[in-house]
Amino acid sequence: MSKRNLIWMILAMTFVTASMRPSNTSIPPLLVTIRDDLGMSSTALSLLAVIPILCIGLTSTFAARIGRRWGAERAIGLSLLLIGAGTAMRFAANSSLFLLLTAVVAGIGTSVASPLFSSFIKRNFPGHTAILTGIYTLGVGIGASMGSGLTIPLQQAFHGSWSTGLGIWFLFPLATFVIWLPIFRRKPVASAPDASAASLVKLPVKNKTAWLLTFLYGLQACIHFIVATWLAPIAQESGFSDYIAGIMLTVYIGLQTLCGFGIAIFVQRSPSRAPWLIGSSAVMLIGVLPLILLPPAYGPWMSAVMLGVGSGGLFSLSLLMPLDHTKSALESGAWMSMIQLFGSLISGLGPMLIGALRDVSGNYRSSYVALLIMCGLLLWVSLKIRKGLIQPGATRGGEA
Repeated sequence: MSKRNLIWMILAMTFVTASMRPSNTSIPPLLVTIRDDLGMSSTALSLLAVIPILCIGLTSTFAARIGRRWGAERAIGLSLLLIGAGTAMRFAANSSLFLLLTAVVAGIGTSVASPLFSSFIKRNFPGHTAILTGIYTLGVGIGASMGSGLTIPLQQAFHGSWSTGLGIWFLFPLATFVIWLPIFRRKPVASAPDASAASLVKLPVKNKTAWLLTFLYGLQACIHFIVATWLAPIAQESGFSDYIAGIMLTVYIGLQTLCGFGIAIFVQRSPSRAPWLIGSSAVMLIGVLPLILLPPAYGPWMSAVMLGVGSGGLFSLSLLMPLDHTKSALESGAWMSMIQLFGSLISGLGPMLIGALRDVSGNYRSSYVALLIMCGLLLWVSLKIRKGLIQPGATRGGEA
């Protein structure tokens, strides 16, 4: 691959990962506005976050088959168009049911593209998975930050229309598809008929490490989606304006992005993933305490910072460690399909639980305790995983 083509591919990958996030992260800053306008409960509002997560889980097992049949390049390109279509539908969102339908359409697009990226990285950059995982994390963070930070200004620019503030984001995946087009047009790479092809139909359900990584992914994603969904409403109920609440969410996502990218680079040179894994999990646990112990004027800000740091490290590690334990792109795709299938079912419960607790109690105090318990479980799972970690660069796919 020429240097020019390599640069173009990395740029296109960054745009693709970035364009998958604004359809989700543009919603939280407007949750209170949507709730008041459409009369939705907090539990119903949480479905806007839960539906895309469940789509990732339920569709992930089919993503590898779609990628093998059409090629990952084409499947990712078509997913971008689906994300754009679901986002554009929000221009006409005048009911809660239709708004939830837009989450389904965009969520299916994301759910196909997301697991295919791991096998795409493994196949095209087999010796640089940590660095490319960092670039993946960077793209995700850029897109998520744009969605959370720019949606309120966009809403204000369009005369306070929240539906336009959400729908205008369809331009991002559409423009990204144009950038991805040279890769989309490439002839799909045929998969070699080796033993790892069985991973497409046989998930590593008997592999203990795969299950531990699934729980790690599920718990870290659960906590992330709770924070990404409810941090802005928590800030708004603490007395912050809609704009400042959006900025607070952007700070969380921005720190998550920087730390995720940085840790992905540093672990490439580290003899062990364990210190980064345990350290990130510990920071997450400590990061919930300001919400419980500090006054509302300071607690959300402190927690946004600390949870962003810890979440960034765990996100990169949860994507990178499955690649350490697999031998081929197909096997990596099978591991990620299983991890995203069951991990997404775990993570999807989080935002809905917090919404239900808010409806029952009328405040977020009980939600903070639930979040603290989840972070404790996350640290426990990380300690269990530490015993089975392998050295970077070595692989063992298929241990029982």
